[in-house]
Parts: sequence; C-alpha cells; structure tokens
Amino acid sequence: PGLYGTADGDYPDNALRFATLVRGALGAARELDWRPEVIHAHDWQAALAPVFVRGGLADGWVPAPATVLTVHNMAYQGSFTSIAAAAAGLPDSEALIQGTGVSLLKGGILSADRVTTVSPRYAREIGMPRFGFGLDRWIATLDPLVEGILNGIDTDIWNPESDPYLAENYDL
Repeated sequence: PGLYGTADGDYPDNALRFATLVRGALGAARELDWRPEVIHAHDWQAALAPVFVRGGLADGWVPAPATVLTVHNMAYQGSFTSIAAAAAGLPDSEALIQGTGVSLLKGGILSADRVTTVSPRYAREIGMPRFGFGLDRWIATLDPLVEGILNGIDTDIWNPESDPYLAENYDL
C-alpha cells in the first residue's frame, strides 16, 4: 500500500529492499560497461551506495567513483536491527553501526566523499542535536564540512522566456 511502508510503519524488509536496489544499480552499471565518475545518492534509501563503493563493491572501476550523499531530512535514517542488516547482507562496517542496530544514513554520511543538504541553513542545522537526530556528532567531524546547496534552479540562466536551448520560449 505504500512505497516505504504502511500507516503502521516501515516494511520490516526495507533494509533488504534498498540494499538490493543499490546493489542492482551498481551491478547494472557494471553490466552496461559504464563506469560513473560520480555517484550521487539521496537520503537513506540510497545511502548504501557510498558504503558499497568504499567497501569495494565498485572493484574494477579505477579509479573508484567519487560519492556524494544529499540529505533531505535527517529524521529519516533507515534504522534497522542487526538481524535485518544481516538478512540484507550489509557489510560489517563501523560506519553503519548505530546503537544496537544500523543506520543506513549514518553509513552513507561517513562513507561519502562529500555530503550535501538542500540548503545552506539546513547544512548548519543538522550539526546541532535538535536537528541532527543523533547523527549531529558525526556531521560535526566531517572534513570537508556538509555543504548546503539551495534547491531550485537559477532563473537568470534557465529562464524559459529567453532560454536559447528551448524550441519555443514561454512565460506564464
């Protein structure tokens, strides 16, 4: 009935679902003989991409792709029990461990080459306990720091009224 779960909560096999999604994406690139230069993951659902790349799942890609993780909402961390993590075949990684289970978002944050958020303000906020939801202490240790990139487009450059790349310009 829902993408991530029901009104009662997440599906119990979400760790397996999203680990499979990320493994499939990396495997598809390999099968297509395409080596990305950068892998850009978003939120906990794709946060295993940097974990897997750093852990060697991208072996054969030389150099390994750079990884970027964009955090849209720290409250959603992809937190699972150690049993669910084992069932999903997740690697033994200190980056993933959160309490007695795992956090896919934490793993991605600590494994990515760069971490970004949806705005400069949010990049500052997630380094504070109130908005970091338990991950703020790791956000504070990142080097380079989290960078906030404001959502949206630059309408001075990408203006549909004057954009020369559009077949036909338009306004409201």
